[in-house]
Amino acid sequence: MKIVHVTHSFFPYSYGGRERMVLEWGKCASKRNDVTILTSSDRFLKFEVKNFGKINVYYLPSLTINLVSSIYRIPPFVFFFLLERDFDICHVHDFHHFTTLLSTIACRIKRKPIVLSYHGIYKSNGILSILTKIYEVLFLKFIINSVKFVIVPSEFSKSEIINEFKVPKEKIIKVPNFISFENLKIRIDFKKKYKVDKYILAVGRFSKEKGFEYLLKSFKLVLEKRKDIKLVIIGGKRDYIRVIEKFANSLGILDNILILSNVSDEEVYSAFKHAELVVIPSIYEPFGIVALEAMYFGKPIVAFKVGGLKEIVKDKVNGILVGERNIEELANAIIKILSNAKMREKISRNNKKFVKFFDRRNFVDFVNNFYERILKKI
Repeated sequence: MKIVHVTHSFFPYSYGGRERMVLEWGKCASKRNDVTILTSSDRFLKFEVKNFGKINVYYLPSLTINLVSSIYRIPPFVFFFLLERDFDICHVHDFHHFTTLLSTIACRIKRKPIVLSYHGIYKSNGILSILTKIYEVLFLKFIINSVKFVIVPSEFSKSEIINEFKVPKEKIIKVPNFISFENLKIRIDFKKKYKVDKYILAVGRFSKEKGFEYLLKSFKLVLEKRKDIKLVIIGGKRDYIRVIEKFANSLGILDNILILSNVSDEEVYSAFKHAELVVIPSIYEPFGIVALEAMYFGKPIVAFKVGGLKEIVKDKVNGILVGERNIEELANAIIKILSNAKMREKISRNNKKFVKFFDRRNFVDFVNNFYERILKKI
């Protein structure tokens, strides 16, 4: 079987949950099938091919639009590439990208089945929200009617697409996100490399919905009682990093914070391993892959009680959940875990047991059987 994934963005030009899951689903399917990924390049006239194991990734020339908290790319050649390419199933990612619209049109022309994974959309204000609404009015119904199934990672996402986008319940399949634990290898010491001792860690794309501004306000309160602790923030390269640095400086805590972008995967995993705890201050989170990584390394999690995080972080069991945007509760939870060694040990044991379910190896058969059933029903 030949399966083609189409995604708006992919490694190494973009990092995030969507990119991670495109690769994880692709790796599962490549155990039995021929898998190709189509995505955007980082420049308009640039075309290249990279290999991720058995998977060929085609980076097609794209128009790039730089926004403060994100990069939007439009690769018009996706449409022509799909028309010419031989494939059995097309798997697109998210509703609100032109890659999905162009892929849907091409699949309708070729009469090929198409499935969609929904990774969430944070609805911001301004011109982008207006353009998003126009896109929904013009194209969303067409896409929903065209796809065989919509895959969501959580009950939160399921409710969201039913209520917001009117996706029929019978088209929705919930499949939690999963990751390759065998790839979380470490050969460096994060503490030695970056000269930090005790620190709390936050990892995520540098964008508004990740809630870093709330974390900074909260960390200022933490410093009033724990001057021995630092905050490490790791994310992808975005213009929004300047907003975070400026805000930290205005709070007078910039010297207590280490902000890193575009570090290697191994450095990120080492940062998880040596952290005292992991904070996930997102104000919108369909699932939370960072939580799985924290669990794998046995780290306590402190997070706002939002979205899919409520479904994988159990309060007082493998972390602490606090009220959304409540910086005082967030600070108190951080201090509580830092001050309680027995709680940290208990949470560490619970996390290492709980996270085993989300190992990619547990999903290989499901992914391949899922694609096979689609072809059998045609």
